[in-house]
Amino acid sequence: MKIQSQWFGALLVIMGAIGWGTLGIASTQLASTSLSNISVTGLRIVGTFVCLLILLPFIYKLLATLTPQDIPQIVMQSLLGMLGMTFCYLNAVQHVGPAIAVALLYTAPIWSVILSFTFLKEKVSFKSLNSHQNSRHI
Repeated sequence: MKIQSQWFGALLVIMGAIGWGTLGIASTQLASTSLSNISVTGLRIVGTFVCLLILLPFIYKLLATLTPQDIPQIVMQSLLGMLGMTFCYLNAVQHVGPAIAVALLYTAPIWSVILSFTFLKEKVSFKSLNSHQNSRHI
């Protein structure tokens, strides 16, 4: 059972890497077809929703641990965080190019620590700093 879980985890990482790696290229190509960044962002969010809906039976064990109090925070993170990040990233790709946009995107873990400290009143510890630092290399 553990081997099957490892293969599934590896498959998810590969799928995520392919999706992430093609995001800049796809957004540049879609922008050249005169689609607005809002349209590209909507396409990405709807595509992600469809993929998650298909994968939901496989990741349901994780979702079962959520409490009703977690739902508003997840919805806010999804809507504001992902929509905002995607919209800003696609605009950055259009205005400064994919290389600089990706370099700026790698500052996201730093902003995550700052914003969670400011708005969620989370304590900043060496462990939290280290986990955000390591998330950049995944």
